[in-house]
Amino acid sequence: MAVGDTDKIRRYAPHLIENARREGKTRITIGVGDVRNELGVKNYSDVFRVLKSDEFHTKSGTRLIYDRGVPSRSGANVYLEFEILPLSGDRPKEHHNGS
Repeated sequence: MAVGDTDKIRRYAPHLIENARREGKTRITIGVGDVRNELGVKNYSDVFRVLKSDEFHTKSGTRLIYDRGVPSRSGANVYLEFEILPLSGDRPKEHHNGS
């Protein structure tokens, strides 16, 4: 069975978040056009819809902070910024004051 564009996006996008999380980042900006080009999907709007969905935020442990770009939210120049939330098993890094 062929995988549809929306499924490709749903499978790919969480990897972007996980890579940023492993690098210790607390925020990430994802370009709709970048994802579309990387995956070779047809519609910008599919990428936008997946990245804005509650399902994506819940599964990836993110919160949408900001989206910017064209008003139609369907072009290559749309960027979404996410806060990467701590996972339930993550502990905040301890800070030592040297004493």
